[in-house]
Amino acid sequence: MSRKTRSYSGEYKAEALELIKKNGVSKTAKDLNVAPSLLYTWKAKKEGFSPSPKLNSEDSEKEIRRLKKELAQRNFRKLWIEDLKIAA
Repeated sequence: MSRKTRSYSGEYKAEALELIKKNGVSKTAKDLNVAPSLLYTWKAKKEGFSPSPKLNSEDSEKEIRRLKKELAQRNFRKLWIEDLKIAA
């Protein structure tokens, strides 16, 4: 069996977002027979948030290395400053 993709008009989404304000996400999702995550996505997009871009593992590893290096540099500076205070 194949799944059919439903699409929703902007007007429908706007009405759903108004219902969320009145009834909350859970009740609105049940009433409209949609997943709560779909309503959260619509809400986030309306408020100007977008889901964070997915990083591939190589990008993630690069970011982790960069952050580790930055942390090591900060720790080194902190220790260096503490040594200067003790020596003074």
